[in-house]
Amino acid sequence: MTLRTLFSTLLLGAAALPLAALAADTPATIPATVQGTFTMTFYKGSSTSTTSPVAAGKVSTVIIGTGNQLCIDGLLLSNPVFRNNNTYEGIWSDGKYEYALSPLTMLPDTGNELNLSDAGGSKTWHGQYRGTRTSTSTSLTGCSATGPTTGDTTGTTTPTVTTDMQSVFDIAEELYPTLFKNGGALGLYQGYTYKFFASSGIYVGVKDGNVFLLGGQFGNSITNQGSIGSVLTYLQGVKTKQSSTGGTNTGTNTGTNTGTTTSLYKLTLTGSLKATVAGFSTTIPVNITLANLPAPAVSDTASIVSQVQTSLGASGIANVKVTSINNTASRVTFSVTFTATLAAYGSVTYDLTYDYTK
Repeated sequence: MTLRTLFSTLLLGAAALPLAALAADTPATIPATVQGTFTMTFYKGSSTSTTSPVAAGKVSTVIIGTGNQLCIDGLLLSNPVFRNNNTYEGIWSDGKYEYALSPLTMLPDTGNELNLSDAGGSKTWHGQYRGTRTSTSTSLTGCSATGPTTGDTTGTTTPTVTTDMQSVFDIAEELYPTLFKNGGALGLYQGYTYKFFASSGIYVGVKDGNVFLLGGQFGNSITNQGSIGSVLTYLQGVKTKQSSTGGTNTGTNTGTNTGTTTSLYKLTLTGSLKATVAGFSTTIPVNITLANLPAPAVSDTASIVSQVQTSLGASGIANVKVTSINNTASRVTFSVTFTATLAAYGSVTYDLTYDYTK
């Protein structure tokens, strides 16, 4: 058989297939490995920035239950399908929109996506929910085909903001603009009053008088930073130190580093963390840059541990070993090794270099 004959045979065979077979939906089975409760954030598609039915930055609770059921913000969907024999993602529909969960083969604690598209002919893609599993609960209590009937858990109600809460948001943005600049509108979610900072992927939330952080360098589990009063006192102290060392920081502060906080630096944090997930060892690179930070004395391990907790959101820090590399007026550099605990990975080992420069 010549190549020409072969191609002709293939083309004729393809043409003989009914179009319905090429776009068939078949009942989907969602693996038990991806079941659980997820916290997901919605990111709009660039081409649908004005038409998406979901606001950018909205935080949603997504539950993958038994029996192939999906619950998103209280709306219960059933009977997912595989499309075109693609078992990589399962698709639910409420008649108006389609929700496609993928990849079904990925560990849910390392990141899954829920794509939102129009149902029907156009299949216009609006964006995707991204996030990780926050618990293994598959309870669908409160979920129904018509959505929630009481309360507001979608962040659409205007929140009440106290003076101290607003001060926390304002001073954090002033001191750490690379993390907390140009946040979105305040929202409500399961009792949290929160603001989302899209540029850094970080949420700052307040609930029951405490301040919480989620996302970006703070990881995929909500961490309690303490009461509003204590956080505000800390931020005001940092601001006072900044003012006493030259007013508004312009990046040109000078002075001799004597092992105390005498000026502000740019921190470049590099290195790696090692973890074991599902029996497999993995190494994850760390590369973070932060501005307007005080440099701790190399001998002050307590301050260094505090910096680690602030920059990485790690807890349970132990076995800390610090080695000085530079300690001058314009540069403070040291390496740090330690073990810690991260919600998504469990026990991890860090090998990092902190480089503070002016």
